[in-house]
Amino acid sequence: MDRLKSIFHHKQMELETYSEYNTADQDISIDPEYNFFSSFVINCNYFSYEQYGTNIKTKGKLSIIHFNSRSMYTNFGSIKEYLEQFSCQFSVIAISETWLNIDKGINFWLDGYEFRYMNRQNKLGGGVALFIHKSIQFNVVTHMTLAVDGIFECLTIEIKNEKQKNVIISCIYRTPSSSIDNFNCWVEKLFSSVNQKRLFICGDFNIDILNPTKLKSIDDFTDTMYSSSLYPTITKPSRITSHSATLIDNIFTNVMDGQVNSGLILCDITDHLPVFAIYDCDLQIKKDTVVTIAKRILNEETINAFNYSLAQQDWSPVYSESNADRAYDTFLDIFTFLYNKHCPVKEYCIKEKKTKSPWLTKGIMNACKKKNNLYKQFIKAKQKRRNRDIKHTKIS
Repeated sequence: MDRLKSIFHHKQMELETYSEYNTADQDISIDPEYNFFSSFVINCNYFSYEQYGTNIKTKGKLSIIHFNSRSMYTNFGSIKEYLEQFSCQFSVIAISETWLNIDKGINFWLDGYEFRYMNRQNKLGGGVALFIHKSIQFNVVTHMTLAVDGIFECLTIEIKNEKQKNVIISCIYRTPSSSIDNFNCWVEKLFSSVNQKRLFICGDFNIDILNPTKLKSIDDFTDTMYSSSLYPTITKPSRITSHSATLIDNIFTNVMDGQVNSGLILCDITDHLPVFAIYDCDLQIKKDTVVTIAKRILNEETINAFNYSLAQQDWSPVYSESNADRAYDTFLDIFTFLYNKHCPVKEYCIKEKKTKSPWLTKGIMNACKKKNNLYKQFIKAKQKRRNRDIKHTKIS
């Protein structure tokens, strides 16, 4: 276990900087430790939403994205607008630090998704939520959905997959000041008994696994995850500020056969980058939702026919009425009959379509793109500085 842990923490940094600092006497192709991570860890990269759309294929795959919202009341609108920029919808959208409060009301929705959440019980803050696409069949796993005061909140669902094993997805938020040892005990209790299924555990763990020597409890956390065959798909900093870069948001999984593609999305809604994982599991989804709409047939032909009938109509029953109200009712009955005859209402079945917010104009989309490119430059500058620090550490 110590050997595997050491490999992960040191090899991931070497893999990130290998192409820049490679020397002639190194041969990465024959190193089994490098080859192990080349099919798993090295797939983790930073993506703009344009790069994600170009490089990541999601058809027939399970796609998971996690946001730390730092209050859905404040940032859910921004998250919703950002997601609308993607051409393909995610299968599951996980959100931590929802800060949901029953007194404020809980009225959040995404078109085409079902919403589930787990709040803290006795104080504000924290909380987790999942948006599950309506095309997916799932159940909430009640014994793995709970809030433990002062330690964490967890929401778990099980996705039904007819051709392969079912997939369990959990969203976790760990309270920053809580005992990591207590948290480790709960993680082992919740997930060790179900690791024969496909597991994806996403969330904000508030444990920086890029700095394993900082605290012994961080080592204990990685030991706990590894002992349940759970490994991180995110290996680059997820929270980057002007003075720090930490990896506290992650998606752990026990899928180790090269079927997972993962990364981080460059997005500045909060100071946590969204993280994602794509699992190639031949996911069988329900057929597209079909909705029925009623539409009146109005065109030049039907309107001309209606006008002709009005002109040819015998209106004597209207004129012969001495009571104005009855005369009006008779006129309206004739008029409505002719209108429905020549311009009938017909029902059509159409596939339910994804709708975008009307205020997301082309100009606003271009402004968002420019802002995200500037943020990407900031991330790159921080990464270059980090790589230089790694190189200098090795030399010294």
